Amino acid sequence: MKLKSCLGIIVASMAANISVVWSAYAQHHAHIHSEGQLLIAQDDNAWRFEFVLPAADMLGFEHAPQTQAEVDTVKRLIKDAERVTPFLVLPKQCKITQVTHQLRDKLTHLSDEPYEHDHTKHHQDEHEHEHEHEHSDKVSHTDVTIAYEMECRSPIKSADIQLFSLASSLTKLQVQWITDASQGALILTPNATEVRL
Repeated sequence: MKLKSCLGIIVASMAANISVVWSAYAQHHAHIHSEGQLLIAQDDNAWRFEFVLPAADMLGFEHAPQTQAEVDTVKRLIKDAERVTPFLVLPKQCKITQVTHQLRDKLTHLSDEPYEHDHTKHHQDEHEHEHEHEHSDKVSHTDVTIAYEMECRSPIKSADIQLFSLASSLTKLQVQWITDASQGALILTPNATEVRL
């Protein structure tokens, strides 16, 4: 229990630091498809890797799934998240203690008849969405948050982030970390996937 509260404090602190570090960036790019974030925190032997990623890049859509194909896409991402290695490769000294995400929530928001598709309503919704993009800067976007908590017998010196092969439209990952030994930030791309801590 103490461990989780310490990690919570660290992650909250990181979020505050990130908002300062990236504030100028965020003012102009509040939600950008193809760009995500990774927050890394250490508290002694406990580590947390938290990904915040655009749903458009991870799922191909930002709404609750409305077709069987979209439901299958969410279920596939849940399986990938729980396998861990599609997102990151961990050192052998680490053991996952918890994986959290809100992807199952997307499946519970289905209507009573989730797989019937009303083409008229879909066309009208598409038109309204296009209209919003043309006339409003405040279009609602959705992120997917996936967090890994782990216990490691010795400090992690580096991590290889495999996420880019899972989401080919993702081009940039802003990374920030606070560990017992250091803190820092960098940007990962499909050609540069290693974080040295």
